[in-house]
Amino acid sequence: INDLACENVGDTPTFNNGRWQNIIDLTITNATGHDVVNKWHVVPESEVVNSSDHNFIRFEVNEKKTKKEAWTFRDVRKTDWNIFQEEICKRTSEEGTHQKVVTCDDIERVNHKLNEAIIGS
Repeated sequence: INDLACENVGDTPTFNNGRWQNIIDLTITNATGHDVVNKWHVVPESEVVNSSDHNFIRFEVNEKKTKKEAWTFRDVRKTDWNIFQEEICKRTSEEGTHQKVVTCDDIERVNHKLNEAIIGS
């Protein structure tokens, strides 16, 4: 979905509170991230001091595969939130955003529209 990948490998629990253990922590990447994440694993409790119920996760990033490209980002400190809210309202009132969501395709359609609204605002 949306070119996302789950990087979790194996069946070692990421959560253990002494009564219950399970794999509840996920490492999700986009297509670019999936290409550069290597050696994902849950760190054995014997290797670290951890006061959390969640186990540490470790992975390597293959820098040779990362692309050096410019990133556009929004500086939230300089955002005019009134204008942003107006734009979001205008863009999400367009057809397709407030339709009934029943299927996975509906979720994808609405997600795409909302992403476009946020990025374009």
